[in-house]
Order: sequence, then structure tokens, then C-alpha cells
Amino acid sequence: MNRITIVPGTAFLFLLLQPYFGGLSLALLPSGSVFLFQFFFILFICAIALLSRKVFLHYREAPPASPAPSSPEKREHIIVFSLAVLIFFIAADTFILRYRAEPLGQWDAWAIWQPRTRDFSLSFLRGLDVSFFRSDWAHPDYAPLAALSVAGPLIVVGEWSVSWMPAAMNFLYYVTLVALLLLALRATLKGSAVVGLVVFTGAALSPMLFINATDQCADHYLALIFLGGFVLLDRLPSRTGIMLSGFCAASLPLIKNEGMFLLLALAWYATWLLVWERRSRREFCYFLLAMIFPLLLFILYKLTANRLQPYETTVGHMIEMLLDPERHAAVLVRWLDAHLVLSLAYLPVSWILVRPQKQYLVGSLGILLVFLVYHLIFVVTPADQKWHLDTAFTRITVVVYPAWAFLLLRSLGAGGFTKTRGESSA
Repeated sequence: MNRITIVPGTAFLFLLLQPYFGGLSLALLPSGSVFLFQFFFILFICAIALLSRKVFLHYREAPPASPAPSSPEKREHIIVFSLAVLIFFIAADTFILRYRAEPLGQWDAWAIWQPRTRDFSLSFLRGLDVSFFRSDWAHPDYAPLAALSVAGPLIVVGEWSVSWMPAAMNFLYYVTLVALLLLALRATLKGSAVVGLVVFTGAALSPMLFINATDQCADHYLALIFLGGFVLLDRLPSRTGIMLSGFCAASLPLIKNEGMFLLLALAWYATWLLVWERRSRREFCYFLLAMIFPLLLFILYKLTANRLQPYETTVGHMIEMLLDPERHAAVLVRWLDAHLVLSLAYLPVSWILVRPQKQYLVGSLGILLVFLVYHLIFVVTPADQKWHLDTAFTRITVVVYPAWAFLLLRSLGAGGFTKTRGESSA
């Protein structure tokens, strides 16, 4: 089990850090230096592979003689492998069908995210000046990390291939996300196989997760980084894992504006785990230190990018909407409709089945707080409420389901799959 964490671990760290590499390369390398970009890109991938070994692998001395796996262990291997194959083929088939129907994805993708990707990659490939924001973009105030996550591989390819690269990257997001959940599931099968399978399949096989990924918007990338922040804090994390988790948390607003709310949930979990539970202010300082660079980039971007204010509202009007029971009822109806269809009342059912342990209970409460914030946002939205609910509600709220599933699966499991403090120094 230890060594298979290398593959999803490397993929996750690549998908987290590659946009930063792409942004720095676009800013520092001479435009049109595709060979230099490709050279440093290869070095970057090698560094990520080494870092993933340090963060995700257990360093344990091998036993004198490796005993043959028992029948229960073989059964667990078969279950996890079969699920992985099933989900891979379902996802691949879904991607192919959606790609044929909508090669450029949903409106948000081709109108907002892909124009940024095109500008970043084409400007660099043609030797033009690269700009990280433009006034003629749709929603020019949206942060660029999601677009940079696709622009880097496009530059490595050396040509504009929008017809397949964004879809391929989003497929990689989905596969990596499910792989991390599969590792968490594997650690639970010995004691609570049925409950673990219910929790896992309710999240990983949700149709909305497929739709989010195939839409080629930024939501699925947001879900992966949010999940990764919790994975890196699992059990007894190393100093490197803690810092990467802080980096994940601060990267969330650079992906989408609602990442600010997800940041609060992850920061709340880290604060409780490191300060209250482990009483280690030094480790918490590592977490905060790693947040500085992404947060500075986010603040700088928001201060310099053009602001978009399509709706005008006042504090008094927001309070009036907040006190309107009909607006609350409209959102509650959407919660019931979307999430019953989404995963068979997944939130309450999974909670009742698992009854999470204290550590994971705290993380789950942070996610429920995010749901509360989302509820209030859709109540006081200055846009037409029905239109906003129809176009964004399920797509945005489903982002937190993988992290929710991970916390509950880890509550069922006995051992962690990230490196522990006693096994190697960070």
C-alpha cells in the first residue's frame, strides 16, 4: 500500500504546484523560449517526484520476510482495484461523450477560463508580452490559477490544442481525486467495509462530479486542492506536509473566489488539529508561513485586476433579503432537490453511518460551515435568485463532497497513508 501512494501523490503535487511554475515561467522567461520552458518543466517534474516521496511515502524498514497477503487483504485489493477500473472506464466514457458533444465545455469554461488559457499560452508561444489579466476578459477579476494549470502543459506541447488539453487536464483532476479517496477507502475495508463503500461511492460516483470535471470549469480543480489540504494533514503529518497543506489552503482563493470560504474550513481544521489537539504552535506557524506567498499573490491580483460590479446592492437591502423567509425557502428546496438527487441524502446518511471521531468531526463541522456560508450567499445574492441557483448551486456545493468523504473514511480507518513524524524527519 505504501508505494502506490507515490502515483496519486506525485500527480496531486504536480497539479497543485504546476500553475505557480507556469506563472513564474511566463513572468521570468523570455517569451517564445519554448525550449527553456520545456527544459525547466522536466526539472520541475523530477523535483515534484522527489518531494512526493518525502511527503506521501512511509519510510519503514522492510520485515525480514514478507508474508503472503491473507485472504481478507487479497479481497480488499480486489475490491479497490475493481472500483478503480470501474470508475476509470465510467469517467473515460463520460469524458469522451461530453467532449464530442461540447469540446469547449460549459459556458463558464469557454467564456471565462479558456480565453485566459489561450492568452497565456499563445502570448508565450508567439513571443508576445504575457499579461495575467485583461480588461476584455469575461469576469476579469477572477484569479488565474485554474487557467495557468492548463497553459503550462500547452506550452510544453508547443502548440495551441484547446480541443483536447483542457479536457485531458480535467480528466487528470478527476482521476487523482478519486485515487486519493481510493487510498482512504483501502485503509477502512478491514473494519467497516460496507460503510466505507457507501461513503466512498456516494462521493466518487456522484454524477455531478463527472459533470464538473467534463464541464472544464475551475470547480473540479478547486475540489482537488481542497481535498488535498485535508489529505496532507492526515494523522501525524510531517512538517513538509503541514506546509503543503497551508499552501493548498491559501491557493484556493487563487482558483476561484469561493475558495476564500474553503480556506476558512481548512484553516479551522488545521488550527484545531495543530494548536488545540497537538498543542504545537510551531507546526501551526509552519502552516501559516506557507500561506504567505499564495495570499500575497491573491491580494496583489485583486488590487491590480479590473473589478467587475454587475450588480449594485446596499447593506440595508442585503439585510432585507436575509430576513426574507421565501428566499431561505427557495435555497432550502434547492438543497433538498440537488443533494437528494446528487447522492441519496449523502450528508446525513454518511454522518449517521460513520459517527466521525473527534478529529474528523471537527473537519466535517468546518465543511458544514461552508455549506451554511453558501446558503447565506444564495439568499442575499444580488442576481436573480432562481437564475443563480439554476446555474451555480449544485456545481459549487459539490466541490466539498470529496473532502467530506475523505474525513469520514479516515474516521473509519486505523492507519494513515501519509508519512508520520516518527518514521523520518521532515
